[in-house]
Amino acid sequence: MVKWMVWMGTEGMMGFLTTEKLRAMAKIFWGNERAAEFDTPDYKGAAAVLMQNRAYALENMVLCDWFWPIDFTANTETGVGDPELEARLFSAMTGLDMDERAFLRSGERSANLCRALYLREGRRGRVDDVLEEFNFTTPLHEQDPPVGLFNADLVLPGKDGELFSRKGETVSRETFKKVMDDYYAARGWDVETGLPTRKKLIDLDLEDIVPALANSGLIK
Repeated sequence: MVKWMVWMGTEGMMGFLTTEKLRAMAKIFWGNERAAEFDTPDYKGAAAVLMQNRAYALENMVLCDWFWPIDFTANTETGVGDPELEARLFSAMTGLDMDERAFLRSGERSANLCRALYLREGRRGRVDDVLEEFNFTTPLHEQDPPVGLFNADLVLPGKDGELFSRKGETVSRETFKKVMDDYYAARGWDVETGLPTRKKLIDLDLEDIVPALANSGLIK
């Protein structure tokens, strides 16, 4: 988003990540181009799942998240990177065939394992998946650089890429709840509690952790 703000804030004189290219990237890396429309909560939960799965998978390969994933690039006409690059790199290094789906699945397994560990150590699922209160009560104001430098009015792309400002706004509690509902649903977790489900863990070949979670009431 900072790359997009640089393009937007300099009217294209700096940066290449146009709104059109941002939407193209969202379609490939975030699951839907509407995930790049910030005037709606739609598709944000599912996009977060994809981002997290890829981030965990990158950590499994010990790839620095300062550089990876290469989701945008000036070397293609669309501005979008190659979502299969990490999987191909893994295959080249190990000789084991891996496609993007398997790569993301490795990250999904890690995300579910981390969730189980947090629950075992005392977190309570949805009860603890919260934002700090100021997000709901303190209006958004001037930001430090680079956002404040290139986007003083806190402008974002909305429906069909049309720009709008979030300056002076707060997070809506209703919107946050919807995003979390969508996130849990996309994760295959119980929407009401935010707890992993037995089915999801078995689908991910993590059935060995099911008994301990079930005995502690930490699974649905």
